[in-house]
Amino acid sequence: MAFLLSLCLLAYQNLDLTGYQHRSLCKYENDIRVESQRNSLDPALLAAVIYVESGFFRSVVSHAGACGLTQVVPKWTGGLETKNRKYTCQQLKDPKVSIKVGAQILSYNIRVYAKGNVDKGLCFYNAGTRCITKKGYYKRLGYVKKVRRICRLLSGNC
Repeated sequence: MAFLLSLCLLAYQNLDLTGYQHRSLCKYENDIRVESQRNSLDPALLAAVIYVESGFFRSVVSHAGACGLTQVVPKWTGGLETKNRKYTCQQLKDPKVSIKVGAQILSYNIRVYAKGNVDKGLCFYNAGTRCITKKGYYKRLGYVKKVRRICRLLSGNC
């Protein structure tokens, strides 16, 4: 339980969150912890991805059609990353579903596509195959740097 309190507290102290964002993080923190453990991810990393992707706004839809807290594009679900299960945008707006699916995809990207390289896996989560095919692309992508910076504010392990 100490971890749960500290992540919520560290976010409050170190991130520029609105009251709604902070309440959302605290509300979904247990789901973040459970899905992180289930998918061999650092909970602070998953929380940082959610912060960067959606700002902890559960119903947000991007111009590219990405939905929910983890900003998953429904048309990219249904493969091995999501254990062959398709998800709709409406389903992905459910925080529990979004956290579960986002964690599955991020973990798969790190393990399979990036061969264990977390930065490449983060890049792949955000920008797709060019992160693997273009040498050094992941090192230049601002998304990876931003997620890592937020993760470090939530945990010294990132």
